[in-house]
Amino acid sequence: SRWAWTAHDHVGGRLPDLDAAAHAAAAALVRDLVNAGLLAGVHDVADGGLALAVAEMVVRSGVGAHLSGIGGHAALFSETPSRVVACGVPDRVAEVAERAAAAGVPVASLGRAGGDRLVVDGLVDLDVVDATSAWRRALPGAVGE
Repeated sequence: SRWAWTAHDHVGGRLPDLDAAAHAAAAALVRDLVNAGLLAGVHDVADGGLALAVAEMVVRSGVGAHLSGIGGHAALFSETPSRVVACGVPDRVAEVAERAAAAGVPVASLGRAGGDRLVVDGLVDLDVVDATSAWRRALPGAVGE
């Protein structure tokens, strides 16, 4: 993952093989959920894993999130293919889960959006304003401005 490579100088390992049928099912499900207006947000985990996907959603929306049940840094930064983070419209989350089950796509509830902090129990606790500020400084800092 990007975390392993940049933060820990670990290059190597191997992603699980891509299951093309499972990937197509997940993509079709996301498309259908978006078209039905059942998602308030969605982000893939391809570059930076769950951590970056949720952080980008928080920074973009200005709304915090509280996640639990994440099994450590490896799970937080895993870039396993065919996964997305989806924020269901609050009163229709059960419908999202039902549609996923019908499509044969596994889902897991990770937490809730809201508040002014990005919290991953035992791993991360950031103020949304601080995270947003750091995010906005990253590109100018990288190019020397």
